[in-house]
Parts: sequence; C-alpha cells; structure tokens
Amino acid sequence: MAFSMSNPGQLGLIDEPYSGMAGQRRLSKMKVLLATSLLAVDLTSAITVAQITGDRYQSSLNGTGFTNLTGLVTAKGSSGLWLRSTTPDDNERTSESVYVFGAAFARNITRGQIITIDGNVTEYRSSSAYLYLTEVTTPRSVRIISSGNAVESVVLGKRTLGLIGGRDVSPPTELYSSLDTNNDIFAYPNNVSRVSAENPRLNPGRSGMDFWGSLSGELVTVQGVTALGRPANTFGDQWVYGDWKVTGRKPRGGLTVTPKDANPETVIVGTPLDGTRNVNTTKLGDTLETVPELPPTSNIKTNGKCDGITVGSYNAENFAAGNSRVPRIVEHIVKYMNSPSIVFLQEIQDNNGETNNVNVDANATLLELTTALEASFKIPYAFTDVDPVNNQDGGAPGGNIRNAYIYRSDQIRLFKPNSGGPLDSNAVLPDPTLRYNPGRITTPQVFNSSRKPLVADKGRSSSLEGDARPPVNGRIDNRIAQGEVTGAFIAEILAQDRNAAVIASGDFNEFSWVRPLERFVEVSGLKELDVVANVKDVERYSYTFNKQQLDHLFVSPRPARDVKRSDFEHLHLNTWMMVTFSISIMSTKHFFPATEGVVVLGLESLVSRNSHLALDAPAKVVYDKTHSPSRVSVISGGGSGHEPAWSGYVGDGMLAAAVNGEVFASPSAKQIMAAIEHVPSEVGIILCITNYTGDNLHFGLAREKALGRGGRVEILRMTDDVALGRKQTENLGRRGLAGNMFVLKLCGSASHAGYDFDTCYNIGQSVNDNCVTVGSSLDHCHIPGREHHRSIPDDTYVLGMGIHNEPGLHEIAPMPKVDDLVADMLKYCLDPSDKDRAFVDFKPDDIVLLLINNFGGMSNFELEALTSTVRRNLNKDWKITPTREYTSCFETSLNAPGWSLSLLNVSGIERATKTPVSQLLELLDSDTRAPAWPKNGYREAKEAKQSAQTDKLAGADAAAGPKVDPATTEIALRKACDAAIKAEPDITKWDIQMGDGDCGEAVVGMCQGVLKKLDAGLCKDGALFHILDEVDEAVEEIGGTLGAIIAIIAIVVAGFTTQLRHLFAQGDAKAQLDGKIMGKAAGGALRNLMGYTSAAVGGRTVMDTLIPFCEAFEKDGDFAEAVKAGDAGAKSTAGMKAKFGRATYVGEQAESMDMPPDPGAMAAAIFLKGLLSGLPQ
Repeated sequence: MAFSMSNPGQLGLIDEPYSGMAGQRRLSKMKVLLATSLLAVDLTSAITVAQITGDRYQSSLNGTGFTNLTGLVTAKGSSGLWLRSTTPDDNERTSESVYVFGAAFARNITRGQIITIDGNVTEYRSSSAYLYLTEVTTPRSVRIISSGNAVESVVLGKRTLGLIGGRDVSPPTELYSSLDTNNDIFAYPNNVSRVSAENPRLNPGRSGMDFWGSLSGELVTVQGVTALGRPANTFGDQWVYGDWKVTGRKPRGGLTVTPKDANPETVIVGTPLDGTRNVNTTKLGDTLETVPELPPTSNIKTNGKCDGITVGSYNAENFAAGNSRVPRIVEHIVKYMNSPSIVFLQEIQDNNGETNNVNVDANATLLELTTALEASFKIPYAFTDVDPVNNQDGGAPGGNIRNAYIYRSDQIRLFKPNSGGPLDSNAVLPDPTLRYNPGRITTPQVFNSSRKPLVADKGRSSSLEGDARPPVNGRIDNRIAQGEVTGAFIAEILAQDRNAAVIASGDFNEFSWVRPLERFVEVSGLKELDVVANVKDVERYSYTFNKQQLDHLFVSPRPARDVKRSDFEHLHLNTWMMVTFSISIMSTKHFFPATEGVVVLGLESLVSRNSHLALDAPAKVVYDKTHSPSRVSVISGGGSGHEPAWSGYVGDGMLAAAVNGEVFASPSAKQIMAAIEHVPSEVGIILCITNYTGDNLHFGLAREKALGRGGRVEILRMTDDVALGRKQTENLGRRGLAGNMFVLKLCGSASHAGYDFDTCYNIGQSVNDNCVTVGSSLDHCHIPGREHHRSIPDDTYVLGMGIHNEPGLHEIAPMPKVDDLVADMLKYCLDPSDKDRAFVDFKPDDIVLLLINNFGGMSNFELEALTSTVRRNLNKDWKITPTREYTSCFETSLNAPGWSLSLLNVSGIERATKTPVSQLLELLDSDTRAPAWPKNGYREAKEAKQSAQTDKLAGADAAAGPKVDPATTEIALRKACDAAIKAEPDITKWDIQMGDGDCGEAVVGMCQGVLKKLDAGLCKDGALFHILDEVDEAVEEIGGTLGAIIAIIAIVVAGFTTQLRHLFAQGDAKAQLDGKIMGKAAGGALRNLMGYTSAAVGGRTVMDTLIPFCEAFEKDGDFAEAVKAGDAGAKSTAGMKAKFGRATYVGEQAESMDMPPDPGAMAAAIFLKGLLSGLPQ
C-alpha cells in the first residue's frame, strides 16, 4: 500500500481536500472526506456502502445507526480501515468505499478480509473551511466472512468494470463545482454559497470536486505519474497527474492555471500507510522514468547601451544577510539571467532577518549579495531600497520584508537620487519626475501590513476545494483598492508623458485575470508583458505551489510597441531547479517565541543555584566570586545558544569568568572588559576564544584596552575542528568546537593548582595543538523567533557540522550504518595519510582521551550508544583505547540533532610541555565547582564484599516446600491453559467491542508460557512453591507488554504463593495442605491485591471474577464452589457499565449497545473452570 515515486504504478486512497493547495484533490492513505447521501433505507436489513455514501456530498443517514454492512478491507491506517462494497451498483455518483473509524476495531482485521459490521453514519470535518467526510463510526458486531481475498485497485483514467460498478474514472479538466458563479472558480464576489448548506448532487462527469467525491475512500492506482512541482509541504505530499486527459500542459510537463481552468484533474499523493516516505526531491515535470535537464539560460543580453538594457525580476524568498543561499542566487542572476541591467528583487529582509528587534536597515543584506556578484563574476552592482516602519509591511515578524532594486553601476545610474523615508508618500511632479527616487506609495488604509507600493499577502483564503463557493480569495477588496491606488500613480505619469517608459514588476499575489489585477490594468493603462510578447498561456507561470503566476511584469504603451516575443522569457528558476523539501526532524516550536531577554534569564538560573557564582546582568558576565587574584584568570566566552558553554564552566579549576553574547553573536569588547574587571589577576589573564571572526575582533580589542591598564593579557585561540582542512583555513584558521573543553579544564586546573602564567598558557596551547574534533548532524538547529530556512533532507546527514547553523562540509545520502558513519568521522581525525587534516600525530601507545558532545537535540539514549560505537571503532580500526571518556552536552547548538567527537592526545602534550601524563591526568581529574563539568568517575572504586545474608522465611525454599501430585497438577494446568486458549476468539470479540482487542492475545501469551514450562518438566518433582514461582514468572514475562489484566493475575499468583509460604513457615500447611489452607492463602492474596487496585465487584473488570472466587474459597475451602462463584461474577458483567479500566472511555454510545461480558473477567473464569476440570472431583 505504500506510495513510492520509484514504482511505475501508484496506489493511493482518495482523501479529504488539502487546504493549502489550489485546484487539486488529495491522494493519500489517511482518511476519506467526501461522501454523499441517498434515500432512507430499512435499517433492519442489510445496507450497502453506496446507500451510506449516497449521491450527494453529505449523507442523509448522518447520525443514524445501521446493521449488516458487508465489504472488502482494501487498506488499513493508524485510526481505522477502508471498506469497499462487495455489491457495487452502476451509479457513477455514489462511492463504493467508505472509511471506518476505530483503531481498536481495526487492529485485528487484516487487508483482504470480507467483513460484516454494524455501526453509525457520521459526517466529519476538522475545519469549517473543509468539506464533510462521510464515515462509519462506532463499528461493532464484526463478523469475518472470509480472509485472503485479492485486493485490486481502481486504475484512474480507465473505464472500470466490476470493482465499483461500470463507470469511467477519468477526471474532468476544467470545472470545479457547479456552485461556482458562472462556472468560474476565481469569480468575484466569492464565498456566496456553501457546499455544506447546498449539498448538491454529484455530477462526476462534469465537475472535478464531484468526480473525486464519487471515489471517496477508494483504493486507486495512478499510472504514468508526472510531478507538478516540489513537494507541497513538510509531510512530503506531492501533487501529480497520471495517465489521463489534462489541460494546460506545459512542455516541461506541469500544468498551468488559466482563466476558468484551475486543473481539477490533479491529485496529491500523501503519506504512505506503511511508514515509508515519499520522494522529497521532485520538481516540476519529473516522471518516474526521467529527470529532465536544468532550465536553459536566457538568450537575452544587454548591449551595454541605453537602448539595450535588460530587466529581470527575481523573488529572493525571504533573503537576509548571512543566508546560505547567496551562491545560488548569484548563480541564478549571472548564469541564467545573463546579469540584467536592473533586477527587481522581492522578499528582501533586514540585516538580521527574523530577529524581531528595532532594526529595519537592509544595507548589509543587499551589500552581501552585490559584493558576492562582484567577487564571483567581476560584475558591479549597486542597490537601492527604502526601509519600512518596523513590523508594518507584513511578512515574518522582525524580517521587515521589502522590495529593492539592484542595478549594474557600469551601465546605468539612479536619476537624481533622493530617497524617501518609510512614511514619505511619493508623488508625481511636473516633467514628469518623482518627489522621491526611490520612494514609496503609502496610503495607510490601503497598504496596512503590506509591502509598499506593491500588493498584499493573500491571507485568509480558502482551498479551491473547500466548502466556500467560489473559494474565498482573502482580502480581495483590499487588493482591488491597492491596484487602484498604484494604478492611479502610474496613470499620473502617463498623463504627463504618454511615451514614458514605466515598468511595474513584482509579486502581485494574484492571477492576472482576477479582479485586483484587472482593475490595476484598467486604471494604470499598463499592459501585461506576457500578453504583449504573446507568451503561450501554458508558459505563464512563476511558481508551481499551485501552478500559479503571481509574479508579473507590466509595461506602459511606449515600450510595449517595441517588444517582440524574443525580448521576454520566463526562466522558471525557482520551479525547475532541484530543491529538496524534507521533513524536518527538529522542532521549530519554543516556549519563548524570541530570544530577547532569554540569555539573562538563563544566567540568573545558573547563578541562583551555585553559591560560588555571581552575575553582572547588564554585561551578561558570570564570574567566580571566590577566585583569588594571586592565580591566573582564565576567561572565555562567546555567543549564547551553546549552553552550558560558557558560563557553566565557571568555578575553581576551570574558568574565572565567562562572558555571553546574544544567540550566536560575539559579546562586545565592553562586555569582555567587564569580565576582566570582575576577576583581576596579579599574574596575568588568558582569554580563551573559539576563533570566530567576531570573537577575534572583540576579544582582541578588549585585550588591547586591558594591556593599556597594565598587566599581562594573552589570547589563546581554540581551533580543534578538522572538518575544514589546511587549504580551506589557511587565512582564518580552524574553528573551535567541543574540544575547547579540554583547554578550559586543563588550563583552569593548572591555574587553580598555582602554576605560573607561562606554564598555564603553554599547557592550554598544547592541549589545543593535540586535540581534534569533527561533528555531524541530522539537521540544523532552530533559533526562537526566526524562520527555519532549510532542513537537511530525509535519509541524509551532515559531516563536518559546526555549531552556528552554518552549512557542513558534506551532506551524505543515503544515511550509512552507524558504524560506517563513525568510521568516517574517525578517519577525519586520525588518518595520517590525509595531509590536509593530519593536524595531530597519534603514535602507538599514546594516552588518548575521548569526548562526545551533544549538540543539544540528541537523546541520551542515542548519545551513550554512539559513545560505545566510537570506543569500539577506535579499538578495532586504530588500536586506541581511551583512557578517559566524557559524554554530555558540553557545547551545544541550541536544539540541533547532532553530535561531535573529540580526541585529545595527552602524550603529545607531555612531549611538547614536558609535563608528565600522570600530572596532566591529575589536573583533568581534579575537582571543580564548575556546574557543567562532569563528575570524575575514574577514581579507584572498591567493590563491597557480599557479607550480608538475606533473611529467609523458615521453610520458604521452593524445593523444601509442600509436595503435590505431579501428574494431577500438570493435567489441571494444561486443561486450564487449553480452555483459555480455545476461548481466545470469544475473548477477543468481547474486547474489540469495548476495548482495543488485545485481551485474548494476552491470555494466549500467558498460557503458552505456562505450557512451555510444563513441556520442560515443570511438575516432575511436585514441588508446589517451585511450580507457583514458575507460573508467576510466565505471567510476568507477558504482562509487561499486554496490560493490567495480566498484571493483576501476576499479583494474585505472587500473593498466593507468598501467603502459602508464610502459612507453611508457621506450620499451618505442614500438617495438611488442604482446601482450608489454600483458601486462606487465596484470601490473603486478595487482600494484598486490593492494596494495588481500587477495582471492586460491579466495576466490570477481572476483579468481578477474582473477588467472589477468593472470598468463597477462603470461607469454605471448597475450590469447586469458589470456581462457581467466580464464574457467576464473570457472567454478571454482561450489560454492566464499566467503572474502571479502558472500557470506561468508550463514551455514552456504549449505553445503547448490547454490552458483552468483560473479557478479562471471563478469561479468568474460563481458566479457573479449566483448572477445576483437571482435578479429581
């Protein structure tokens, strides 16, 4: 049942509409949404699926019960199954399959079974914007008619016979719904009717929504699959069409939305039922057999003169400074667009992206892009934009999205530059000229929360297949007004100079034939360039999220007269290029929506629970208030987001102080100076830094200031990363990673031990020189309040990952085995033949330490296992056995799901500093009050001698206890187990009706465990205590996974055995092991059990059997009468409402059902009756 883009024929289940896409139907394996109604039927007779689904969107049977629905199980999901009629009709309007909701009910049903059920008809939808799903709920009275039946799928695009009756299953290609005004899905006004209110009759031969509704819940095959673009969302859902007639097909293979045709013939392939995932690297036009070439480069080139400039439009997709997409954007502009003279840029963010602060300036963002263009291709570009008012132009909070221009400064220049401000409204002056160049059109009531002067976000729109007809086009009235205001501004220019060359470009967020842009064209007098250049309809698209063209170019009449077809091209860069859309395994949800104030809150917490620490909150400095000026002051720090680094390592024997910047941002020189002032030293200060640009600059400046005040201050750069080799780091040096911790600990311990400045520094430097680290991760981290720009593709890991969300060295797919992954990481650290990375010389018999660091998002469960894997590989491949191992969160990257391994060659330090290994290990093992450094687990430990003797009850030894007849006991136990196993179908049936159906399985597992022990000779010696202990063990082995019923039985058996041992030890049972003694033990076991459960008689649980059995057995010592009492108690649970256990959660619907007996109570009674039948009467 799994959908796989590598198979020539695709299976799926028609599911509910997907609200985020336009014009398609979801093909999935989750739920059925659409179903319809028919005439009322006689509910006392058999009913068919078609009678339930009917020929309208909602069933007339909604809210009613039915009996005797028979169907073939075509698929199962996590919450239910799909049932296809075994008696289909020939009505193309009715679906022959329906979704049956009920996880417990479905658990013991298998695909290919024909079953008959009773149930209720329910209409369901998860949002009022969606269509209703007709489904079967509260399934009950299941009868399995047959198993192993073949399950065939309906092939879309073909005529089907037999499976679902004779009908054509080729989807219509233009009309969505008969309720759309004038059959136009984009009609204005919209939202004038509701499918849920009108409940129209399905017409699958004419309407796309009706067609998919008539196949609601059906198992289908899609042949000849073609992808319509990138995956639709993070679940890997993929829009496709198959081997059937389509309209609007473009040469690339996708489909284009055109007036009155939004392609209802397309479907979305959803998440497979078998747990696999869809292909997540698809793009426009991909088929299962081919992967088409990249888009062609533009043929349009500038001649460098005023009559030959070129203009391009490019959506940078929320681009901010520091974004890893710079090389890709540069390649697009230069290689594919041929370096246009002017580029209209959309979605430019301010310098710090979605960090929500007062900054609105985007100079660094645009400078990074133009600098890269010149550095890479020697093409000079300048830029211009107008900053918005903070958080007033829509887009992501803090991003301050805006439009901008970049232009080739070797070809053109701005005319009389005069930039307006965010609130300065531009105007057309005589000549015509502009009041501001550049300037914004700012009409507050029209452009509220919208980029200016272009149009706004289409928020609050509905799915093309949703309940509202025609679909809701969010804020359309506002966008009409925006089009009029912008159009009027342009009309003023053309009124003064009809030959003025005007270009309007950008993300208009609307189709050209929908009312806002129709109105813009009417008012402005501009013409759409697609129309002027006679571009084919099917080539008029900019994105394939819904086969849309929401980005446009409009020109005034004068340049329009000279435009030829060859003068305008759609390059489709953002639709043709391979873009991986993966399922992020890393959470982007946070309790704090942004990072502001969080750093200080974290530092306050750390200081509040460590009495030796003090906090300078304004400077974000944590320092050791017990640090003596007579010792070297070791100070470190850097950006936050790496906790517990840096402040977690402040304490005697490590850091004297730590200084913290904002998330992934270096602290300022002023902050560092504050740290220096808090821990002055008479002998000198060592500043340990991680060799990132900001840290070098700010710590360097602080050092210069400190030197001016006198004293000795040195910088120790920590550079242990080996992912980047010598060639890549020859200018800047290597990065510092978690191997830093060895520097901080050994340098700090040397200071605390009273070593002089030079010795402390030399040890620290040598530690760095003898340490190597490499990291890997499954994804990037997420910073609160910022957009998660990219996830690492599924089945891919990053080798050489840093701790600041920067790209790693290699993305490797598919994921190798863990041993192979670790072997690769160790090779980067230890391979002497890799001259680019052999930074440390490891000799045979060198003393080596291992540190495993959690990037913040790994579970301890995996991290400890990775530690063992590293240790084993070190020993196997490199003959290294670490002398010390450390595994923890040492230096994190917020919540990144990654880790790093560090190796320290202590012998190398000894060779460089003449400090003995034993002395270095002593420093490393020495105690520290730094809260984040792990406790020393390597001190010698003495094993405690086992001198204490366990007190035993006299006579409690199993072999010394009472004896029973081996043959009789074995026969009785076998008969009890056989009876319970034989009753499993009834036990399961009762449990399915009121629970999740696993009680029968639990009972069988318990009995099979007892039988296995009997086969191994359990009763051969007749030792009663031994037999009871072994039975108890068999019960416990199964009970851990199969629930409370078995746990109760285990407690009873154990309690009975314990009570009997006590009686035997007291002498009561030595004289005669009779019914009285056994009954007394049973009574004691019951009282013991009541201490663990509040269930009582009348609660509809296994206690309805056990309580009357034990009480009767204790009272009279008559086992047969006790069994009768237990059996009567079990049978009394039929019709009883549950007060305890899972059956209490079935809801009010249970009151109207014929309640079966409690399965646990009946199972216990059946076992006891079987035991009785094997005993002498």
